[in-house]
Amino acid sequence: MDIDGIEKDKPNLCTYQRLAGVIDFWVDSGPRDLGDVVDATMSGAACITLRRSLCPQLLIPELKEITENKIYECVDITDDSSFNNIDGFVNFNDIEEILRDFKFSEFLKQLTSNKLLYAYEDKVAKVNHWKRFNTEGILVNLNKLEEFKNAFRI
Repeated sequence: MDIDGIEKDKPNLCTYQRLAGVIDFWVDSGPRDLGDVVDATMSGAACITLRRSLCPQLLIPELKEITENKIYECVDITDDSSFNNIDGFVNFNDIEEILRDFKFSEFLKQLTSNKLLYAYEDKVAKVNHWKRFNTEGILVNLNKLEEFKNAFRI
């Protein structure tokens, strides 16, 4: 997550360029328009996360015409709509909140029946709950990486 991009519309493109030479990386920089997505991909991002609240006018077919990069949508617990033709979803909502909301929980299960889901989780003890949603992977804060590695012997 690029907080400067998401909150201030000032993504750290120079950092992306430095990373691109070392690793394949996935960025959530809060793109607002097609140009922001182009900037991120040209700077080296292999995957992009879109947030509907920041880019409601973006059309996925247009994106797919200009990039072969994977496009994911950030799942919003307050909005049950979704982009078409995306590669999957990223969830930053708390698993306990999702499990309490039957409607959203069922919606998330429906989404994941034919799309990939990655979930952000900060507590090792909650990871097993994500199996209910066929979660492809868990995103963790780098500060907690060792804790998760030790718990799952990665």
